[in-house]
Amino acid sequence: MVMGISLLATLILFLGFNLSSARGENLGEKFELSGAFQNILRFQTDSDFDGSHPIYNKSGQTVGEFVTFVNPKLQYSLNPETWIFYESELGMDAWSRNNPDFAAGENQTALIFKQRQIYGETEFTPKFSLRVGYQRLEDPSGLFLNHWIGAASTQIATGPVLLNIAFGQLPDQTREGFELDRINFHNDILVGSVTVARQLPGDHDLGVGLSYLYDGSEIDHARWLFTPVLSVRRNTPGREIGGDIALQYGEAQLAAFGGNIEKTLAWAAQGYARLRPSPLQLDLQVMALSPDDDFDRNGNNYAFLYSGKSRASTMILTEDPIRDWGDNLDEALGERTGESQGNFFRLRSGFLLLDAKIGYPVTPKITPALILGAALTLNPHNSLGSTFIGTEADLDIQYTPSPSIKIDLVNSFFYPGKAASANVNAIKMENQRPLYRLVTSVSFLF
Repeated sequence: MVMGISLLATLILFLGFNLSSARGENLGEKFELSGAFQNILRFQTDSDFDGSHPIYNKSGQTVGEFVTFVNPKLQYSLNPETWIFYESELGMDAWSRNNPDFAAGENQTALIFKQRQIYGETEFTPKFSLRVGYQRLEDPSGLFLNHWIGAASTQIATGPVLLNIAFGQLPDQTREGFELDRINFHNDILVGSVTVARQLPGDHDLGVGLSYLYDGSEIDHARWLFTPVLSVRRNTPGREIGGDIALQYGEAQLAAFGGNIEKTLAWAAQGYARLRPSPLQLDLQVMALSPDDDFDRNGNNYAFLYSGKSRASTMILTEDPIRDWGDNLDEALGERTGESQGNFFRLRSGFLLLDAKIGYPVTPKITPALILGAALTLNPHNSLGSTFIGTEADLDIQYTPSPSIKIDLVNSFFYPGKAASANVNAIKMENQRPLYRLVTSVSFLF
């Protein structure tokens, strides 16, 4: 944290020096500052779907917290063709835990600081640019590669075709320390991608990508994986319809019983529609991740390696768009792989999601939206014989008194199936108690 704050302070001083020395220049042309400052209340009836009381349960079953964070983004232009971009996050800080009266690291009460993006980008020509540093790297679907990582990427425009070539490293669990002589490439996770985007007649966009992953983070268990992706979209006024499909093929050393190679052959697909028949706002989505067969580590893996990101609107079945709490069920049902901290998720039971969101602005400043979703597994043998994950209903009332303030009041109800309870419950895996969640978010946008 101290290093991060020092870097932020250095960046601010650097910008301040350059801005103060820019005599006669329009400072608004030198830098752009944007971001969000957000305060959130979350309350839910339990952390799982089991009402069983453990022997020691002084804290009770409910989950509740007030949290605050700020997400500043700063772009500083060295000249019209070259700029530096910086994004960080201070928080998510819990009011009941983080105490700014204490020094950093004392009783773990210092405010939380993390850096998301810091990169430099330059346009050598109008058709050729280079970006180097920590950045968001995505494949055309976002189902496999969708991470903030250290990377170098180049973009080449040739007529209607846009080519992007990128190479980067994902963080891994293998501890290498801070000393330079203890860092190497032997136990790292390396990724390379080539993406081609092209506009087609009839308002169609085509995206084709190929990603290669080498994962040496588990000693003597190196693996490699190819992921080709095809994405098609049609975007017209008031309507966006598209679909993505991704395949995976690869091998993992010593991953099967008997020290044999495990081969991966998996797929993922999603389709979506964003319709805006005034005044309605309608979003539809379907997503599927392939399941593994009935036996793990048998030499064949058919489960898709999933980023944990999708186009879905649901807030419990998938990542909450208001705030990623890290407990969404598509990730909870998966085995974390490739770092064990959450780079990727392997759902051996598979995953099928259908969701819809309909919004209607009752006034220019108030828009209620109803979100409905249901999810199933595709191989019940890997989810205790059940295919039903659960159904979700959310009511999000959004109030925007001005362009710089957004307030959300969300009531969520989730009815779990056995497939969800079996993977989430801490005591009795068969219990299926419904879950209620309340989220209030006040965001200041700048």
